[in-house]
Amino acid sequence: MDVFYERACQCCGQMVYSYLKRCPYCLTKIKNAVRAGITAPVNEPVNGAIREIADSGRQEKVVFTSSVSSKEVLRSNLLAVRDSLSVDEKIKRSKLAIEHLLQIKRFNDCKVVLCYASFRNEVGTSELIRTLLAEGKIVSVPLISVGLSGESGFSAIRIRDYDADLKPGTFGILEPSLLSSSGSIDFEIIEPQRLDAVILPGVCFDRSGNRIGFGKGYFDRYLANVKTDCFKVALAYSFQVLESIPVDSHDMHMDMVVTDEIIIG
Repeated sequence: MDVFYERACQCCGQMVYSYLKRCPYCLTKIKNAVRAGITAPVNEPVNGAIREIADSGRQEKVVFTSSVSSKEVLRSNLLAVRDSLSVDEKIKRSKLAIEHLLQIKRFNDCKVVLCYASFRNEVGTSELIRTLLAEGKIVSVPLISVGLSGESGFSAIRIRDYDADLKPGTFGILEPSLLSSSGSIDFEIIEPQRLDAVILPGVCFDRSGNRIGFGKGYFDRYLANVKTDCFKVALAYSFQVLESIPVDSHDMHMDMVVTDEIIIG
C-alpha cells in the first residue's frame, strides 16, 4: 500500500501530495526526455521511480497549492521537454500529427482557416499551410498588434503564398507581411466570425480538451470572438497531453487536440 506525504518536489520545489520525491510532471518530463533519447540529469533512484511508474501504470494523486503556480510549473517542465526534441524528432512527430489532422472530415470540410506559424519546437505547420493553400482554402496567419488600450492581441491576415507572404516578426515568429511585392500596403484581415477553423499551439492539454497556453492570452481572447461552430483544434506532441490540468474561467476549451500518437475530442 502506498503511503502519501505532502512534500516539495526535488526537481521544481512545487508542493505535492505524493509517494515519490518528484511531482508527476517532472517525472513525465524526465521520462519523455529519456524516450526521446535525451540525456536526463537525474540519478538512479529517480530513474528507478520512472521505471516503476511506467511498469505499473499507476497514477499519482496530486494536489497543487495554487492554480497559478501549478501552471507555471507545467509550462516550465513541458517546454523544457519540447525544446529538447531533436530536429529529426520534431519533424517526425510533426508529420504524424499533421497526417492525423488531415484525416479528420470536419476539418477537411472547413473553407476558411486560421493557422499558427510554428516557432522553435512547436508542431511544425509549414507543410500544413502549404497543403491548405494548394487545396484552395482561405488561409490566415496571426499578426500580433497592440490596441489603443495598450493590450496586445493579433489579427488574422490572409496569405496566398507561404514563402512570399510570411516574414519574421514579433518574437521572431513568422507573420504576414502587410506590403505587396511593389512595396505598397496590401493585406486582407479575416474577421473572427468568418473562420471555420482555428489551429493553435499550446504548452499542455488534458483529456477533456482544456489548454494551457504560453501565458499571454492571445488565443483565449481571440477565440472568444469566433462563431460558436468554429472548429477549435490544437496541435501538440503526445507528451503534452496530461490526465488533467488546472484551468481558469478565461481559458478556452478545445474541440479537438491532435497529436502524433492520439486524438482527443
